[in-house]
Amino acid sequence: MCFDKPMALPPSRLLLGLLVLHILFGISRLPHAGFAKRKKHIDLMKALGPREFHLGPRDSHPGYADEQTRKAIQRLQEETPENAVILFRGAWRGPIEFAAPLLYPRVLLLAHRLPDLGARTWLGRPVARLRFGDREEVVLLESTETQLRLRPERRGK
Repeated sequence: MCFDKPMALPPSRLLLGLLVLHILFGISRLPHAGFAKRKKHIDLMKALGPREFHLGPRDSHPGYADEQTRKAIQRLQEETPENAVILFRGAWRGPIEFAAPLLYPRVLLLAHRLPDLGARTWLGRPVARLRFGDREEVVLLESTETQLRLRPERRGK
């Protein structure tokens, strides 16, 4: 037996050892507190539903909107067809950022893009109409940086 040569690890064992070290290093860098927080948000969304989760008043989540905004989204969800086109005007910041995904598959369209208020459809989709008082009119979702409100769309007013 010759003891002159140092004993070398087989390449497969060396690679396996390096892989295990790499995995352990990766696991040690994971933000473990983030998993619990994310699970809490998922459970909260399941309990409240998407609309209240994103727009409801809570200290633990930034998605706060006033009662008028929540009612506007709810009314559009309940009273317009799922494939409707909803006209909107105003700021594209604040609660309107949640409106598009909450209203999906409905589509938001800038109000000035609908050439004729008398049109019943736009690109094959019905234009959303709601009852205001005793009249059914094209609905406009008006957006500010802090709230949404519904009103009839009347051009030039």
